[in-house]
Formats: sequence, structure tokens, C-alpha cells
Amino acid sequence: MYIKKDSVVRLVQKSMLLALAIVLMLIVRFPLLPTAKFLEYDLGDIPVIIATLFFGIPSGVLILIVEALVQSLTVSAESSWQGFVMHVLSSALFLLITYVFYRLGVKKGKQSVFLIIGLALSAVFTAAVMIPLNLIFTPMYLHVPVEAVKELMLPVIIPFNLIKCAINAALSFMIFVPLEKILKKSRLVSEN
Repeated sequence: MYIKKDSVVRLVQKSMLLALAIVLMLIVRFPLLPTAKFLEYDLGDIPVIIATLFFGIPSGVLILIVEALVQSLTVSAESSWQGFVMHVLSSALFLLITYVFYRLGVKKGKQSVFLIIGLALSAVFTAAVMIPLNLIFTPMYLHVPVEAVKELMLPVIIPFNLIKCAINAALSFMIFVPLEKILKKSRLVSEN
């Protein structure tokens, strides 16, 4: 299922989702864990996930890269290039798993069920991938030994990433499913 229209309209739609991702990332930021106020959740990935479901992996990853670059140059500048790399790698994995399962569901006529499975698996695998990424990159930008990051893993980093991914999955599902129905009724998306 792809949004129909000519390439100019599609470009405008992608640009609007990118702009929304940047605005949400800049404005809606808050800590998820009282013990780790330095780890903030933002809503920037939600429009990226929705863009991926509508336009495919290349468009979703491109929107992700631009949004992550803006984030790394503004509100997350202290995490430097390491934060950018971690954001892109983990979120790209989330997008890939979600999109593959969603497309499989479209082919089988059970897109909502497969989307739920894809989002759930994306949340788990992305949180798991963040473990080695944090062990590699976090010591670099925090200037601490790996052991210090290991001590934060169970009480802070793993719960934060699981909660973040679960929120992204739930919100994406709650927004995408009704949006898809509205766009299908208005014939702005194809049926397959």
C-alpha cells in the first residue's frame, strides 16, 4: 500500500512528515525514568515510522537520517556523532522489521495483525541492539569506562529502550491504522 499521486505530491507528503518529525523531536521531549533524566523520550520517530509504512524503506530511512541529523546538531549535540549513529542504526532496524511484517500482512490480507507483530518484534529487537550500541558508543561521548555503562544497563538503559520502543510501537499503530482507513476511503492510497 502506497500513497497514490504524482511525484510532486508524494514529495510534499514526505516533506510534511519530515517536518512533523523534526518539530515533535524538538518540542515533545521528556525523561521516561526519574533515575535517568538525561535519557529523554521524544515523539520524532512516530512520523518516520508512518512515512515508512506509506512510502517504503528508502523514504523512511532518508527521513530518519535527516531527523536524526537535526537532533544531533540541536537538542542532542552532547551525544555528538555517536548519538547520531546509534539513533540511525536502532531506528532503521525498527523501520525495517515493522515494514517487512506490514508488507507481508498486506499480501496475506491481514495487515493489522502483521503490523502488530512487526511493531512488537521491532520494539524487542531494537531494545536488544541498543545494548551493544550503548556499550560501544556511550563510553565515547560520556567519557566514562565501559564498566560504568554496564552498571547502568539493567537499571536504566534497557528499561528506557524497552519503554521507548513500546511507546513508539503503540502510538504508531494507533495513528497509522485509522489514518490508513481515512486515506483509503478518500482514495489517496492504493488497496495493496
